[in-house]
Amino acid sequence: WEGIGSPMAKTVFWEGLLFTFVGCILNVLVLEYLTKSFGKSGSPHLITFVQFVFITCEGVGWWLWNTGKMVTRPQLPVKWLLIVVLLFWLTNATNNWCFAYGVTVHIHTVFRSFSNATTMALAWMVLKKKYNAGQFASVLVITGGILLLTYFQYNQSKAEQQQPVTAGPQYSTLELSIGFALLLTTVGCASLTSLVQEVIAGKRAEMEKQAQSKNQNTPNVPVWRQMMFWTHALSLPFFLLFSVPIWNSAKFVYNQEGYTLTIALGVSAITQYCCIRGVNMLVVSTDSLSVCIYLTVRKMMSLILSVFLYGNVLSIGHWMSSVLVFGGAFAYSYYTSLHKKTKSA
Repeated sequence: WEGIGSPMAKTVFWEGLLFTFVGCILNVLVLEYLTKSFGKSGSPHLITFVQFVFITCEGVGWWLWNTGKMVTRPQLPVKWLLIVVLLFWLTNATNNWCFAYGVTVHIHTVFRSFSNATTMALAWMVLKKKYNAGQFASVLVITGGILLLTYFQYNQSKAEQQQPVTAGPQYSTLELSIGFALLLTTVGCASLTSLVQEVIAGKRAEMEKQAQSKNQNTPNVPVWRQMMFWTHALSLPFFLLFSVPIWNSAKFVYNQEGYTLTIALGVSAITQYCCIRGVNMLVVSTDSLSVCIYLTVRKMMSLILSVFLYGNVLSIGHWMSSVLVFGGAFAYSYYTSLHKKTKSA
C-alpha cells in the first residue's frame, strides 16, 4: 500500500489492477488467436488500427457525456505530447507488426520484459540517474535471458525449415530477423515513451499552477484519460502509411465464413482499451516500481495461459531463458526498492 494515499487513490488503484490483469491477459490470448488466423494472409496493422479507432471513439463519448463538448484543449504540454504520440504509435505499430515475421506470443511476452533494461540504460545516459550494483546485475541477467531466447528461437526456426512442410506458415531466418528488429524497436520506443511521460508529468504541474494563477476555468480531466485519448486520436493519421495492407486485411476478414474473426477483432479492441486504461490508472495511483512488478506478473500469467490454452510446445531452452528474464525483472524491482530506501534514509 506504500504510495497509495486517499480512498479515491485506492479505488483507482484496485480498478486499475483489475483492468490490467483481466484486460491485458485476455488481449494477449485474443491477439494470439488473430495472428494465427491471419498467418501471412492478413496484416497485424488492422488489429492495431481497430484498437486505436475504438479507444478514440470511447474517448470522444466520454468527453461528450462528462463535459458536453466533443473534446477540450489538451491540459498537457503540446510539444511533449506530440513527441509521446509519435513514440506511442511506433511502439504499438511495431508491437503487432512483428507477428507478421514469425515472432510468437511467447517470444513477444518475454522480450517486452527487456524494457526494464532499456529504460534504465536510457535514464542513466539521458537523465543521468544513478543505479546500484544489484540493478546493473539484474539487467545483465535479463539481457542474458533475451540473448538465450533469441538463440534458441533461431535454432528452432532452422530446424523447422529442414523438416517437411507442416500446417501453418513457415518463416525464413531473414523474416525472423526482421521480426526481432521490430520487437527491439518496440522495446526501445516504449522506454523512450516512459521517459518523456516523466517530463510531461512535471510540465503539467507547472501548467496547472499557471492556470490557477490566471483563474482559467478548464474541465478537470484525469491525466490518465488525457494521455490515453490524445495518444490514440493523434496517432490515427499515421495509419495512412499502411492503408493498403489494412484494406487488404479487412477484405480478408470480410471474406471469411462466419463472423469469428470480426468478433475477435472487436474483443481485441475492447480488451486493449481495458488493458491500457488499467495501466494508466496504476501509473497515477501507485509508484513505478509497483507497476513494474504487476506488469511482470501479468506477463508470466499470460505466458502460462497461452501455453495451456493453445497447446504451445516450448523447449527447455525457451523455459530457461524465460526464467532468467522474469527472475531478472523481479530482482531489478527488489534492488530498485532498496535503492529508493537508501536514498530516502
